[in-house]
Amino acid sequence: MKNINSLFLAVSFALTILACAEDPSHTNIFDPETPNDFPDSVRLSPELVGMISDDLITLNWTQSGINDFKAYHIYRSMEAGVNDASTLVTSLPYPFLTSSTDVDLQPNTEYYYRVSVEDKGGLVTYSNELKISTAPETIFCLRIVREGSGTDFNYHCSKADALSEDNSIYLFFAVLDKRWELSMWTWKADDSMVTDRGGWHPNRDGTTLISGDSDQDGMPDMYEIITNTDPFDPTSFSNIEPEVFPFIVPAQILVIKEPGSTSTTVFVLFMETPYYSDSKILKFIGDFETHDFSLDMNWGDNGILRAGIGRVFGISKLSSSRILLAKRQIYDIYDFSGNLIFTSGDLPIRIGVVSEGSNTPGGDHYLYLTNWDGQIYKLDESGNELTHWIGFEENRGSLVPIGLYADERGNVFITDGQRNTVNRYDSNGDFISRWDGANYNTTKPFFFDNDVATFGHASIAGSGANIVIVDMNTAIYRAIY
Repeated sequence: MKNINSLFLAVSFALTILACAEDPSHTNIFDPETPNDFPDSVRLSPELVGMISDDLITLNWTQSGINDFKAYHIYRSMEAGVNDASTLVTSLPYPFLTSSTDVDLQPNTEYYYRVSVEDKGGLVTYSNELKISTAPETIFCLRIVREGSGTDFNYHCSKADALSEDNSIYLFFAVLDKRWELSMWTWKADDSMVTDRGGWHPNRDGTTLISGDSDQDGMPDMYEIITNTDPFDPTSFSNIEPEVFPFIVPAQILVIKEPGSTSTTVFVLFMETPYYSDSKILKFIGDFETHDFSLDMNWGDNGILRAGIGRVFGISKLSSSRILLAKRQIYDIYDFSGNLIFTSGDLPIRIGVVSEGSNTPGGDHYLYLTNWDGQIYKLDESGNELTHWIGFEENRGSLVPIGLYADERGNVFITDGQRNTVNRYDSNGDFISRWDGANYNTTKPFFFDNDVATFGHASIAGSGANIVIVDMNTAIYRAIY
């Protein structure tokens, strides 16, 4: 009997040694004589979400610190209340594996996730629940022209605007070329152009807004308008030289057309004189079908509004008869005749881009303002702050390519130059999704470069259920969400 006991002890000791030697980093074998506590939970958060496309979501979570770790289990559901009866995405056997990519998902769809931690005693603790939406499915993707450092680019494009008409979407840019000719480029979306990165050069579709030299003094009218020269006064001289073209930018276009009418109003915001030290807003009226436009001489000073002291950084439609002008820490509201009807008090933000939206079509309207560091402020129609949040985490350069767009269903979109993504929030600032666009099979489908940013380089426009993104390479992405 003694020999049998000795043999049993020897075998037990050997097995214990082998078990410990099998994986030195996972040697805390569950001891049934020691009370076992539930493992600490891990945490899911929007900040830890990785890539999101139209068919995949990459989750990351905090690492478990328990010694008797057995596995992470990642569960997914289409409804709130994820548990172990939900779809099991995967199980991971090591505590340092804190990332999982869920694939074969549906575009523009909400998914709910939880991660459980299981120890070797069979106890399980769940993380918090996280709701994430996939990105919208791409309808098309193409390149207009290429602009960037070191390229031969003969145009300056504004931020884009868009409108829906007869189940189609139209995209608009205000373009200033080296001849000092101002045009509006219009493109009607063609759903057959799925993932087509070439084939459209918008110069073929330009509608001239201002061109020529009406006083025949050798200086184009557009140049004289921008340089504070009176084109009808031959003794009036400009305050800048024609060679400063690179510093004259049509920053934004705003196209307003009422349903059932062809009458169209176009506003063009200019950042003017060297280094964007001043601004003007030009107003044109015309016909959407004939593309016949002219300066509205009843707006401002003969079609040109010099909006008082302070540079205008963005414009937004408030109604069919009012527009908002964002000016550093205040905003002004003008009627369509150029009369100032409201000036806000000082805001807790240096305004960079402005948009207007509502939670439901026809519902209360809200203003969304962002500065160059990605803070988004939501204001009511009286200018009272309702909430604010961070739209992107880091500003890497002095020039920040920012596009901001709020729709009529409570979505707020902002470009993120650090991640090269478009981030989507609800109207209260809760993260919904991020659009990496991995469905294009490219490393970075969006390109928002801080180092060579200009005003037209990052743009988000929308109309109805359509959203259009314009990036640094002026590639267009359209999706329905």
